[in-house]
Amino acid sequence: MHEVNHNIKKDGFYTNYADTDPNNHGKILVDYITPTPENAEHYMWTIGVSVQSYDIELVASKYSTLGTYEFPFINNSSGNTTFSIVGFNYDELDPNVSLVNPDDIARVASSGTVADNTLGLAIKPGIGWVNVGSTYFLTDSTPKYRGLLNYKSENSNITPSFVFYLYHSKNLQTEGLVGKVVVSLEVVTPIDDLTNHVERINFNITITRAIFDTNDYEGAMTPGREYQMFTSSKMDITSKSSLSAYYSLYMESEQSIYRNGYHRVLTSNVMLPVNTKITMIDFASDTRPEYYYYIVNQSDNDELLPRFNRTGDAEYPLSKFVRMGSLDSTNKYDDSTANLIYYDSENKRAIEEFIFIVDFKNANITQNMYDCSLLMDMVDNDDNIIRSVLGIQRSNMIYNLHANQNTVIDVSASVSKPILYAGDTEDLRVTINFNQNDAGSANRIVDTTYYEKKLGLKISFINERGSQVNGADLLGTSLTLDGQTYYASSDGTIRIKVADKVANSYSNIRINTANSSLAAGTYTLKVEAFYSIDGIYFGRSPADECEVTFRMMNKSYGLTVDIPEEELIIDKETGLNVSKNRTLNASISYSGSLLEPNIKVALYRRSYDSVNSLNYNLVNLTDYITNNVTSHGTNTNIYNIISELNESDSYAFNFASSLTSGTYKLEFRLYDGNLYVGNIIKYIIIK
Repeated sequence: MHEVNHNIKKDGFYTNYADTDPNNHGKILVDYITPTPENAEHYMWTIGVSVQSYDIELVASKYSTLGTYEFPFINNSSGNTTFSIVGFNYDELDPNVSLVNPDDIARVASSGTVADNTLGLAIKPGIGWVNVGSTYFLTDSTPKYRGLLNYKSENSNITPSFVFYLYHSKNLQTEGLVGKVVVSLEVVTPIDDLTNHVERINFNITITRAIFDTNDYEGAMTPGREYQMFTSSKMDITSKSSLSAYYSLYMESEQSIYRNGYHRVLTSNVMLPVNTKITMIDFASDTRPEYYYYIVNQSDNDELLPRFNRTGDAEYPLSKFVRMGSLDSTNKYDDSTANLIYYDSENKRAIEEFIFIVDFKNANITQNMYDCSLLMDMVDNDDNIIRSVLGIQRSNMIYNLHANQNTVIDVSASVSKPILYAGDTEDLRVTINFNQNDAGSANRIVDTTYYEKKLGLKISFINERGSQVNGADLLGTSLTLDGQTYYASSDGTIRIKVADKVANSYSNIRINTANSSLAAGTYTLKVEAFYSIDGIYFGRSPADECEVTFRMMNKSYGLTVDIPEEELIIDKETGLNVSKNRTLNASISYSGSLLEPNIKVALYRRSYDSVNSLNYNLVNLTDYITNNVTSHGTNTNIYNIISELNESDSYAFNFASSLTSGTYKLEFRLYDGNLYVGNIIKYIIIK
């Protein structure tokens, strides 16, 4: 386990190894093994692990999306595999170049030198993960990498992928080799509960700068809602989903590139369905982006139809987009005003950057729509295209909509053993399947309804009467997942966020009963899977639910004794209890595997030598009851009551009158033949 302030030089491992310096041929070195990963709840002490290396090239240019690369882990596609960032080396990077937090990089740097030498490098999860987040790498900093350091793949055979991002300013001045960095990963694939397969992976990342003479929009498209630059992904989505399209233009020019009447349009090769909602984010401002929206309506489509029939495309002008937060729909995007903003006359350059989020949720699409494209064009008053999307990126701007292919979530659960003894632990194994439909060629149809949502479980204990156990009765009972412990709320439910995104998930949840007050009996665990913003609370109904049953035993030997509470308070003069009778009825259940189980009893009275005394003294049971009982062996104060114990038995104690008041312990002792096994204690008050 990963302990706090762990001194690996006192509690750790060391190894002998050969010096690789050719001048020290034959010399043996000794050093401590550094455990990994640093921030996990456990350590692994590994040496001699073979390293698999992969080469990646990232290009910095005014076309920012060319500085991205998606790497699929084809050789590491087993589910529930953990990928930990464990190293970063930049010795071969140009010493004049600094890697900084990507958030600190301006779209346009203060100078070309700053643009050339200030870069950002980051990793984000692609497909096949249960994590959300990113990792970025730094030079001349400790630690060298920050953000999300452990990535876990889905519980499926989907090949996970990393997306590498090179961040930089637009106004690069020089081209050529920037250098090479190495990102090291430790990959742990579980084989069983105790065994893992450990690998090391090195990504050798070559970084270069390039200058392009072309002046087109760059473009990228991906499923879901994105608010920063992204790389293009496979675009098979459900007809209720959304997509994001990125367009950017950077052009250096002595004079404004804009002329009177130049305006922007979204050009689609299909008529966008009515009620398609498009959100536009304009990043022209250095302080904050501007948001606009447009909802496709029937009258606009009717107006576009003649042109569409003639040319095969439909143009949706940005001038139809309404500024968000406006009091009326006339406050729209204005191309003429925008042209003045986009051209920086002082620095002689034009800069445009947009993200469009296209949401089909309310479009009522009932038929598949294939090979749909969405491009950004700058056109003049005669509808001539002045600027369009870079030719090599047009193939990335194609999407497919699949009707009636919504993803379904289902949950199943099992327990590691049917009987849980008090003080022991139980494993609740929960599998959540995120059933995406097949789009062919190993592609999945993405349902972005679940994007930006987290996956959670709500677990309830249901007793034999069908009632939900409340929080008070679950005191001392807890659930543990990935080192974090969860307790029941007042209503008895336990809520656990199992993943930062909705994905195929497997959770091995430990049920802890070391300090549990849960009564013996049969319980049903109701497991509800849901998705929500926080993965803790959800709406009116779960996505799916299942049930699993186990039996709770009071002690590890499987003995349970139940006595009605009203029979445990007895009048000292009459021997009558609250029910106005002298009988104390003990219901005894047993589920162990002893060969000769039998029950003996003993009665103890609290010592009143001092006010706070907690000592109990053995007394003679026959002074308190009228039953005909036989003593056990030489100890005359321990009596046999059940000589052959069954799964279900009972015994009735008949109390006498004229008793001594006090607090008593009635001890039920379980024996295997004459071998003592354990006991159950019930407290009696005689007053």
